[in-house]
Amino acid sequence: MYLRYLVTLLLTAFMLTSCSNVDETTNDGNRFSGNDAIAKVVQEKRNGFPLEASRVKGTIHGGGPAPGITIPGEFESSATKKENDVYIVTLTEYWKAVDFRDSAEKEGTLSAYWKYEVTPTEIIFLEQGGDTSPELIE
Repeated sequence: MYLRYLVTLLLTAFMLTSCSNVDETTNDGNRFSGNDAIAKVVQEKRNGFPLEASRVKGTIHGGGPAPGITIPGEFESSATKKENDVYIVTLTEYWKAVDFRDSAEKEGTLSAYWKYEVTPTEIIFLEQGGDTSPELIE
């Protein structure tokens, strides 16, 4: 009786763990997660954003005469699994319109975003949108 119970328990545990697909294994045996995809984009393309899925306060460094403008803002990183080792990473920055001189016609919180398709070996820029980022003002 005890042996039958143990076998049933082990089979159930095996089935539950084999059905889990939170993170996929890459060809070299390492796991590639959404947070790995975020870190890859932030380190290689857009510094200043969180290296994992989260939203943090920070300073947006914009253009203008040297040394440029600085605006308090927030930076958000997120990843959505597309398939196996492929994630869509979205990086979004937020700032208050009143803190930005070129946003006089707008009110409230403004935002700009950048989207990338990310695999363990590649980053493909997909799109950017939202409001004009203070980073882009000269």
